[in-house]
Amino acid sequence: MECWCVSKLKSWLLILITILILMVCRIDGGCIEEERKVLLEIKTSLIDSNFLDLNGFLLSWVDDGSIGGECCDWERVTCNTTTGHVTNLTLRNMVGLPEQFYEDCKSIWPLNVSVFLNFKELTSLNLSWNCLDNNIVNTGLGRLSSLRKLETLDLSHNSIGNETFHLLGALTSLRVLNLGYNKLEGYLPTLGMSLVLLN
Repeated sequence: MECWCVSKLKSWLLILITILILMVCRIDGGCIEEERKVLLEIKTSLIDSNFLDLNGFLLSWVDDGSIGGECCDWERVTCNTTTGHVTNLTLRNMVGLPEQFYEDCKSIWPLNVSVFLNFKELTSLNLSWNCLDNNIVNTGLGRLSSLRKLETLDLSHNSIGNETFHLLGALTSLRVLNLGYNKLEGYLPTLGMSLVLLN
């Protein structure tokens, strides 16, 4: 007959091994299913709204039908290796235009900014060089303030005007905000009041 202590030890070892196996499976690439679906939605919105030939663009962003779908291995996506949550999205120049066309660009990609609310662990978002305009105000820019871990936001080289500026003040967790080469005019003093962490 087995000692009570040995039986308990075996139970704890079994639990520990199960936890380690689950952690290794998570580290091995699987991302959060909801976040994978949103990434595919972003790609679809770009393809559906774009007049450009995007063959060969975001080739790694595929729906292979598997749960988790390895989106942490996709280009332009970085995940937390422990949790599988997306932490960094580099969606720079998603419309694929040469940079000389951006000076007077019109909105090509009607991005619904509220899709990013699904990335609860997002710390960095780069949306530069996308011809985004003031329509992003209507699609949830102000609600990005619910992303409490968002520290870096790059909106440079777009067509964003002063209409969006007041909404950025709600993003109180930001440390880096790049608004260079947009259509901002005049002195914009109110933003700095609530962005105390901004470098």
